[in-house]
This record gives sequence, structure tokens and C-alpha cells, in this order.
Amino acid sequence: MTDSPRTIRYGSPAVVLDSVRRQFDEPIADLRITAGPAVALARHFTLQVRDRRGASWGGRWLTRLFVTPALAGAPSATDNTLAFTSGIVWQTIVANAAYEVLTEVDGSIEFDLTLASSGSRVIYLECSGARFRDSAVFTF
Repeated sequence: MTDSPRTIRYGSPAVVLDSVRRQFDEPIADLRITAGPAVALARHFTLQVRDRRGASWGGRWLTRLFVTPALAGAPSATDNTLAFTSGIVWQTIVANAAYEVLTEVDGSIEFDLTLASSGSRVIYLECSGARFRDSAVFTF
């Protein structure tokens, strides 16, 4: 967790209330996903636990993620190969599609996602019991 204090914008009551609302609407812990470039139908991804202010948050976190070919889709292993390069796989729910993973001590997880043919995938992420949140659509 960051040691810097949380700040609320000053101004009209509406501005202050909006600033407070945004603090409560953000989950306490969330995941940021960073994707490397697509190389031969593969991408390297890094997940990092972050706090409400977007700062990296170290420690061991139990996370869940799943891969799907479309927004609002179900986990799908069709034409996916997913290999973790850091983090501890806690539970495999659907091989190559859905996992519970414990982060490294710095709060990160890394994995490679390879497709059998060109296409796109959405990665849904969840940390600390919050609802699943979709990432961007990644094209391979």
C-alpha cells in the first residue's frame, strides 16, 4: 500500500462528492495488465496488483483470470496456449483458459499467451474478491 495520503479535490460540493465517490467506486485492490507486442501469434503479459490510486501494491495476492475470444464471453481454451512465467498457479479451472494464481511477493504475475492462428482475446481479471473486469481486446 502506498504511504502517501489520499487527496480529495476541492471546489464545489458536487466536485468534492464526485471525488469521494470515485474513491469508493474503485476496488481496494485491482490488477493492471500490460501486454508486450504480438510476435509470431504470441504475447507476453504482466499483471500487477495496484491500489485505488494506481500505485503498485506488493505482497501475495490470490487472483483469478480467464481468457475468452470475445467481450462477455465464457472461458475458452480453443486455440490458446497459456504458460505462466511467474506467479504460483493455485488452481487450474480450465487448462489454457481459467486459473487462480498467487502473485509473486512484488504483487506481479507474468504469462505468455499463444494462439494457434491469428485472432483476438480478452483477458478477464479479478483480485481480492472484486467482480471480474475485462481487459482490452488483444489482437495476435
